Amino acid sequence: MNIRTKVGSVELNSPLLIGSGFITEDTSFYARSVTRGCAGMVSRSLKLNVPKERQRVPAPRYVVTNDGSMLNCEWGNEKPWTNWRDKEFRLAKEIRGAIILSISGRDVESCKQLIHELDSFEPDAYEVNISCAHSGELHGNLNLDIEHLRYVLRTIRPLTKRPIWVKLSYSSILLDMAVAAEQNGADAIVCTNSIGPGLYLDPKTGRPLLGIIGGAGGLTGSAIFPIALQCVFKLYKHLNIPIVGVGGISTAEHVIQMMLAGASAVQLYTAPALHGPRVFEDITNGLETYLADHEVFSNCVDLVGY
Repeated sequence: MNIRTKVGSVELNSPLLIGSGFITEDTSFYARSVTRGCAGMVSRSLKLNVPKERQRVPAPRYVVTNDGSMLNCEWGNEKPWTNWRDKEFRLAKEIRGAIILSISGRDVESCKQLIHELDSFEPDAYEVNISCAHSGELHGNLNLDIEHLRYVLRTIRPLTKRPIWVKLSYSSILLDMAVAAEQNGADAIVCTNSIGPGLYLDPKTGRPLLGIIGGAGGLTGSAIFPIALQCVFKLYKHLNIPIVGVGGISTAEHVIQMMLAGASAVQLYTAPALHGPRVFEDITNGLETYLADHEVFSNCVDLVGY
């Protein structure tokens, strides 16, 4: 069955992408996923200048729950951005598929310089991260700063002809943020990032289970899927640019729901991080079976917004 799709000008062999995070610090996980139906990857959010207090990822960095959800405090990079410039982008091109470079939208000057340094590699798109559930509490919540979003896009849009995807998270002004992104040159919206901040305590000690100051992290995985789905459904009714759905996706049924709600493609992170690349193979098989059983849909594109 034909499970190809596209996000604007970015053509994909399937709707499945690996979302940005620890497993996309380099290309090794993607190399094991691409033969199983994964169509591309989003790099770890690259930062030109990492503040001293964020140069080490707090430990413990994850709390995994019994229902397949995860609380995390990922906010740094294990390797400098130059690793992508000097090594990983070449490896990614050899693996093939779509390569989306994630850049942190917190530092506009960093965004400018990274685009200047990396644009010649011709990434399929840039993903500008304007959201972070846990870092926002400590360093300012970009997900609620619409003027900053406009400033970022007005600054970087003239610097590249590559597509710019804007990653947002659930908030009280999500629709306003997405519309502002579209009005200022975004080519797609990616939604949702982790949701939070959230907290888990160790009943034995009374202390937070995450190592970050205050113990609060971003929630991902199965617990947030219904919220992420509603975000996509709401955005699709108001936007003219494509949407990439993300949040708690782990099965073919989840992917189908996201596409029916309006997503042109999806990103997965928690499920493959916990269970490995076989997740993509299982979902691919499920998508093909679904299309074979539902003649009203001749391909995945027919699902979008149905």
